[in-house]
Amino acid sequence: EQLHLNSSTPSPPPPPPPYPLVAVATNQINFAGPKAISERSEQIRFAKWNCRAGKDAGDRSNFQAAVNYCKCGIAFLGNDEDGLWCKDDGTRELCRELHMGLAFAFHQIGELTCSLQQANVIIDNVAFEDSLDAQYILIRSLDGLGRYKEGVAAGLALLRLLKLDIPSEPSPSAIISAMDETGKAASSYSFYQITNISHIVDSKTRSAVKCLTAMIISFFRSASPYLPIIACSIINYSLHNGICVETTSAFVAYGYFKIAYGKYEEGCYWGNVVYQILKGASPQTVATLQTDIMCTWYISIYYHPFRELAFRLSKVYEQSMSLGYVEMALNSLRFSLQLSIYAGGEKLSLVSSTLDELFTSMVKHSKEGAKLMMADKILVAGLVGQPIGPFPEFGGAIHDEQSLLFDAQSKGNCLLIEAIHIRRFFHAFWMGDYTKAIKCSRAISKLASSKMPKLTLDIQKFFMGLIAFQLYRDGEGEEYLEEGKKALEKMEILSKCSTANFQNKVLLIEAEYHASIFNMNAARSAYEASVRSARDHGLMHEQGLACELYGKFLSSIIEAGEALGWFKCAHTCYLQWGAVALAEKLWKDRLSPFLGETPEMSK
Repeated sequence: EQLHLNSSTPSPPPPPPPYPLVAVATNQINFAGPKAISERSEQIRFAKWNCRAGKDAGDRSNFQAAVNYCKCGIAFLGNDEDGLWCKDDGTRELCRELHMGLAFAFHQIGELTCSLQQANVIIDNVAFEDSLDAQYILIRSLDGLGRYKEGVAAGLALLRLLKLDIPSEPSPSAIISAMDETGKAASSYSFYQITNISHIVDSKTRSAVKCLTAMIISFFRSASPYLPIIACSIINYSLHNGICVETTSAFVAYGYFKIAYGKYEEGCYWGNVVYQILKGASPQTVATLQTDIMCTWYISIYYHPFRELAFRLSKVYEQSMSLGYVEMALNSLRFSLQLSIYAGGEKLSLVSSTLDELFTSMVKHSKEGAKLMMADKILVAGLVGQPIGPFPEFGGAIHDEQSLLFDAQSKGNCLLIEAIHIRRFFHAFWMGDYTKAIKCSRAISKLASSKMPKLTLDIQKFFMGLIAFQLYRDGEGEEYLEEGKKALEKMEILSKCSTANFQNKVLLIEAEYHASIFNMNAARSAYEASVRSARDHGLMHEQGLACELYGKFLSSIIEAGEALGWFKCAHTCYLQWGAVALAEKLWKDRLSPFLGETPEMSK
């Protein structure tokens, strides 16, 4: 029997049309505009349509369309001057959803000032527990805009609102204590219990952890001493409230600091925890892709071959692009290129062209990310022998590396400051300017960020070991012998973690050490073993380096004929790498006295 309602009972509004008709119908309504609709119930109805259309557009990674739909939805509800957030008509949650959709879409298309503004609108008008998603956008936007100090301040304020116990000044003892306590708490859970995320975690816990995750990313960039404290707080919070995919970035940071304290096995364990959780996470989201990049760059570089990791980062790039997460994709490709530049020995001409394309895209989506790329571009240009001119993309504010350094110092961008000094060190080393290289190394050691492990810093340590032994043999002082031995000890530790990445480095420093203590036969064997190891693991640049240093050693013991052969091998390796300027310098310094003028480098 059909139920007949009294004619005085108002009928519920019809639901929005199904996708994709919702977009077509909403477009027609938006063309008429809010002024064409006078009844409040109809205004609310069409605001909901726009909210639905905006979500659909975002799910299809069409974030520009999402921006337009959310703007139209807000326009149908009214504006802030009309007391939009205070209306007593049940639209408060709808209003929050529209502003949140607008903030997220703005962030995805790189309009960070707009996303920051929308996040603040939400935070100012809703209860704290309902503002967590907006707090996430706020911190990420401040970071993307280069307002690092504000991002740190906002993050610390958020921690206190979440009632997490954070010391006012994190001392080394406080950090060690927090790491130990978190380790004890985590040890009561098995690997399976930690990585099993099939249980349901409520949305507000997820949002809280997501906010804290944003802080980790921001604090990494600013080298904040709060970073390990934050990671421990997130892990403890998640152990009590439920581990979710968003927790993985804290596991990355925790494993990273285990490595910093020399506990490489524990660092590997937490990296495996992260990858196991990511393996079970579906579908791919901003959180999973972001953590994948972090784990690869900060942990896996110590345990997996560089080329394997570069491939993994390229896959994350493809996945991110397919989902419309453009900034995430660009950052993944940037890290992949850094592996190629500093560690992988990939052909520099290909790296250079990819860098140029990536830089153009990065400027559009993240100027701060583009600034980090400039150090890489300048290094590659110097090795290839190409001039690099001013950078009009930054409106004339940044025209060379020195102005880039001033910009980084003014904003407290520790990672960029460090990247510039590392770039200068690497260029000085490859060009044989050891005096300048030492000066750059001393500048790096004074930076707070240099106390945190990084691949570039480990390679810098390797190069400094080579410099130290050569300066010792040149009679510059006993302290250089000790510095070289410390670098050798470091490479031996890293080689136990990854033979593919570090074995050739250990062998080359061993060769330099044996040469320094006049153990000639051992030096010969180690040089040749280093050349073979670098070749077998595809490290063309370090194969060339080993050949060059072997040639120098042979020259020093008056084996000129044999030395010439190794210098020619080094020259060939540098050309295959694409480091034309380096090859030309080697020819001029070592080969031209015997073989004449520099040959055509393009051959």
